[in-house]
Amino acid sequence: YFENPVIFYDIYTFTSKEDESKKVNVAYMVYNSFDAAYDDKIKEAFDLFAEVSPIDYMILDFRYNGGGNVASCCYLSSLVAGADALNGGQPKVFMYSRYNDERMVEQGRNKSDYTTYKKDEFDADAAMAYNFPLKEIYVVGANDTASSSEMLINALRGIGKKVTLVGGRT
Repeated sequence: YFENPVIFYDIYTFTSKEDESKKVNVAYMVYNSFDAAYDDKIKEAFDLFAEVSPIDYMILDFRYNGGGNVASCCYLSSLVAGADALNGGQPKVFMYSRYNDERMVEQGRNKSDYTTYKKDEFDADAAMAYNFPLKEIYVVGANDTASSSEMLINALRGIGKKVTLVGGRT
């Protein structure tokens, strides 16, 4: 039995404190493991978010997320970052891979190995569909939050997204 790691997602709409005539949309998703077999479930959540756009804030609940597949982390990060990740057709760097010298030689890697944000199944049209004008991204963390969860936080911060970690220490 394999559990779908996309436990819950929804959109909450509030009245703006600054202007009571405006609404604020908050996307919320509980995600318990970066498992590429369920990336289509992440896309389902983001399709719902796109229907209600603009999304002003996003909450990613990673309290019980111990990490997982790096490709799935890159996929989710790309959806959150939207067009900012694609950088006008030149995808930004998502992560650099650096192993010990022996492993680098063994794998035929060099010190400049890196992975960019998704550009294949996450093309320019998809980037525009998920190009939410996010004011801030909140990540709910805890002691169990690790690995790919932390990578997502740092990758989004690395391209200038405002990411606030709330809850426990990862």
